[in-house]
Amino acid sequence: GRGLTGARQLSVLDLHFAGCPLGGPILLKFTRSLAALQHLRDLALDFSDCCVDGPRFAEFGKALSSLTALERLGLDFFKNDIGGAHLVKFGRGLGSLTRLESLALNCNKNKVDGASLPQFGREIQPLAGVRSLSLNLGNCQSRENISEFHRQLLRFPLWSDGQIRCGRDPLNRDDIESQANSVAETE
Repeated sequence: GRGLTGARQLSVLDLHFAGCPLGGPILLKFTRSLAALQHLRDLALDFSDCCVDGPRFAEFGKALSSLTALERLGLDFFKNDIGGAHLVKFGRGLGSLTRLESLALNCNKNKVDGASLPQFGREIQPLAGVRSLSLNLGNCQSRENISEFHRQLLRFPLWSDGQIRCGRDPLNRDDIESQANSVAETE
């Protein structure tokens, strides 16, 4: 954390803390240092299986909003303790990164409920310039509202690369458009 404040001109940062049981406190310290990285364009962080809880995850999302130059973001929060309400709060901070072109977020093996997905989708709508979108929310606690979430993702006009996983099968943009068209035809 403290070392990052001296790296104000840093444009690429890739850190791996996977399996570190101190992931939550490390994330909290790192979050406090983010504001100093105003030139950061590419951020990749791996906090897989690091005991990150929902409140720290949400606070991290809020801190991301200070990284206005960010173009590429890859975050791995596989197997932590992040709930749906905190995913929505995280999305609120994420939504302010309007220069973002590529987003990869892995929150598989967390307690994300299907009911929070449409809210998360609304929070990230300002990311209209995203071309590559990969979201892994694979083990949603329920299947409700997933189709609404998928329809919200179709509002990203430039999205052409990446997959969305909110259950067993990953879907790309064409798959989601096809499902949306099938539902529209039956209504």
